[in-house]
Amino acid sequence: MALHFINSKIPTGIAKHEGKSKYIFNTSKLINVVLNVLDNNNIYQNGKNRDSFRRFLIHLQYLAKRIWRPPEKNESIDKKIERDMIKAYPRSYKITQEIFQALNAEFNFQPSDAERVYFIIHIHQILGPKEKE
Repeated sequence: MALHFINSKIPTGIAKHEGKSKYIFNTSKLINVVLNVLDNNNIYQNGKNRDSFRRFLIHLQYLAKRIWRPPEKNESIDKKIERDMIKAYPRSYKITQEIFQALNAEFNFQPSDAERVYFIIHIHQILGPKEKE
């Protein structure tokens, strides 16, 4: 599923300059790293979270672009928002931390505070509002 998804979303500039197969390989690797962390936390796509899971995969596509083509501007977010998200969704935060530790080990990637908050929200949505945090 991941390869089909990646293939359909390859940015034009990447296909011309860095090579389509390298982008597909690295993006597939990134998605697998994230899915392994989710799997280790018993988080899977199901009928209830399908849309949230797909949105998360789309976010991973954009993350892959940002990793290999860093944005020109630095994304920031109010520290209070970040603290509130961490406090409100501790399980989602813990899983987000695991994901970024794995991505750092694999790709030497350090997320911005904004990226961390986006992940907390995505993970919370996948878990579902009724999931015990």
